[in-house]
Amino acid sequence: FESHFSLRKEYDLGSEQLDYLVDTAKGADGVVASKMISCSPIEGIFTIVENKHAENFAADLKEKYYEKFGRELITYTLETTNGISSNHL
Repeated sequence: FESHFSLRKEYDLGSEQLDYLVDTAKGADGVVASKMISCSPIEGIFTIVENKHAENFAADLKEKYYEKFGRELITYTLETTNGISSNHL
């Protein structure tokens, strides 16, 4: 979380919308970390969420964002793996 706000302050990156998303994520169940993606021309955040909370987190965040800004929020859910296994070769 601090990485997000230090980027915002020190490099004048981000926006009210990104701040809102990170602040909202910070209080959500299962959220471990959240920050803006600073190397992209498209504004977005990267949030690490415990797997059991991921689906509800995305739905809740989309709803709150729409209520606040009147715009749809696009979300993507990615899962981590332990790398490739011999089953995939």
